[in-house]
Amino acid sequence: MDWLGGYPFETGTLEEITTFFESKHFKLKKIKIVGKKSGCNEFVFQKKHKKSL
Repeated sequence: MDWLGGYPFETGTLEEITTFFESKHFKLKKIKIVGKKSGCNEFVFQKKHKKSL
């Protein structure tokens, strides 16, 4: 998922984003956080295998 641009837009916290995807059976594999600088945080999620659910 990527921001397509335009205003207004809505942001989500790290916790909101990870909780949403974990509820859909995805596991966070990698994250890059920009902190208070200008830019976008980057997340990599991987779908969990049925055996690990």
